[in-house]
Amino acid sequence: MKEHNYTIPLTEAIESRDGCVLCKIEKDLTERALEYYMGAAVMEPSVRIETNAKGFCRLHGEAMLAMPKKLPLILALQTRLDTMEKQLQKAKKPGKKREKTCAVCERVAGQMENCMENCLWLLRKEPDFLEKFEFFTGVPDSQLKPLCNYLMATKGISKQHIIAVTVRNRNRLIPF
Repeated sequence: MKEHNYTIPLTEAIESRDGCVLCKIEKDLTERALEYYMGAAVMEPSVRIETNAKGFCRLHGEAMLAMPKKLPLILALQTRLDTMEKQLQKAKKPGKKREKTCAVCERVAGQMENCMENCLWLLRKEPDFLEKFEFFTGVPDSQLKPLCNYLMATKGISKQHIIAVTVRNRNRLIPF
């Protein structure tokens, strides 16, 4: 199988034989995003503007609290709270619900979208990728629908087959 910059994470995840390929990639992307926001990026004005606007969800906030360096999180939270205070003072209607956003969630979601496109590209262009993908992975529920639609339309693979592979691999990975 020919390697490309954008396919390396997928092929490495498959070759690691460590559970669901897409879940492994999502976990790696999340860890990298947490490290990014807890590193020197917190001093970048564009990153601070983003974290001021979006903040962090509870899951990622707790993950950041568990990390050894706390100063980047404190800096990000301080300016986030200052921004929220200003917004509340300007608000005409008290109690207005804010959007539920998270800088880490949005970053990972965008990267996972690209990863899914790359996965579909590999399934289309590399015949042996489907075989490897099918054996070493199940598909997370969030990715099952687009993958099923693609495989049914282009490869003639039935939805039942994809679900059976997913269930088989989940049972293999999580025996009850």
